[in-house]
Amino acid sequence: MTKYDKPESVDPDDFGRVLHLINSDAVVQIMQYGTYGTPSLRLVCEWDDDVATFPTADEIKAVVVKENLDLVAAAEAKASAIEKLKALGLNDAEIASITGG
Repeated sequence: MTKYDKPESVDPDDFGRVLHLINSDAVVQIMQYGTYGTPSLRLVCEWDDDVATFPTADEIKAVVVKENLDLVAAAEAKASAIEKLKALGLNDAEIASITGG
């Protein structure tokens, strides 16, 4: 087990979540020192190096980019579906009941 500090270039909100996405079996725990939203914040991951190599900052950020692209694609698909439903003459309430919002 090795403790790794959050890379400077990785957003604090992404650090633990993305490490779990990359390899949840290797994450032993995420520790927070200091106060969130202040310069005193320090995030540390205890990582099992026997399970996997700790990802680089670029690898962590690549997962965030992929997530964002997936969200954009989903939003575009929903917008396209809504336009097709409007073309069929459905009103906003009917569309919302089909699309979930």
